[in-house]
Amino acid sequence: MLDEVLPYANFWHVKNYARDEDPATGQVMTFPVPMEFGLINYRAAINQALGLGFRGAFLCEHYGSDAITVIGRNRTYVRELLATGLD
Repeated sequence: MLDEVLPYANFWHVKNYARDEDPATGQVMTFPVPMEFGLINYRAAINQALGLGFRGAFLCEHYGSDAITVIGRNRTYVRELLATGLD
């Protein structure tokens, strides 16, 4: 999906989740977490996006817990990824 969308996007709404599944019941629960701890590998995703020519803004979101702190942490995480050159 990134290959199809990001060459045309001018911003990217980013957030991450963890997932827990109860094998006995099949119940699945997801919950928001800071970007570096979730299921989506943003180091790989942002690296792919830059390779596709994405030069837009990142819009960080988080709900639950202390959203302002987590959003700030996510902003720092994205900036650190960009500063390292990724790969």
